Amino acid sequence: SEAKNGMGNIDAFICDHLDDPPQWIRNFFSSVLGDYFHQMKRPYVPIQHEYKKPYFVALMRAWFQWNQKKLDSYIAILKENGWTDDDVASKMYYQPRFFQELVERRVLPPRQLYWRVRAVFVKFGNRIDTKSKKPLFNKKAWKTANSVLKEILRGEASDPPNHSFYTQRLNTRGEPKTNKYGMQLINCHRVTNDVENTHKHIVSTFGTWTTGV
Repeated sequence: SEAKNGMGNIDAFICDHLDDPPQWIRNFFSSVLGDYFHQMKRPYVPIQHEYKKPYFVALMRAWFQWNQKKLDSYIAILKENGWTDDDVASKMYYQPRFFQELVERRVLPPRQLYWRVRAVFVKFGNRIDTKSKKPLFNKKAWKTANSVLKEILRGEASDPPNHSFYTQRLNTRGEPKTNKYGMQLINCHRVTNDVENTHKHIVSTFGTWTTGV
């Protein structure tokens, strides 16, 4: 199993609340993808839990892989403008959208994504809040997390090969739009991003009807 999956220590991924890891993961890609935002939010965690923020940051970093070359080039520009390593790390942690509007990200194939996401669930799920004395995941959250991992194995989260969900953001003159540092901004069209801004109008118009894009 280690040879097939390329993992050094399978025992580190074993968890009583999750199904045992598969012996082999096929890089299967689905033509119908789940919404990554809702997939990541489905395992419910308490609002006031002290591990909520680091859990979601870790999950986001596991779910997406940056275009590292482009990210490094933009970080270099920021440092030329007086940013420190601490400034960059803080922005990445508390306001990642700043970088998401500049640098493309990729949802890796199932064979990689499964282990990255599972590692976050195993690492944080049993973390105890010092005030409530409760773990981050309750029984229902663990069950949901297990379902999310199954969706990943079915290829319902990974980006299709050779396809980009990003386009250049344009200003009113049809030119590439930039931020104050001269960095070109991008738009993401992954899953439901394009229709979220009209969601309220769709609900108001159709009410409880079952509708789709």
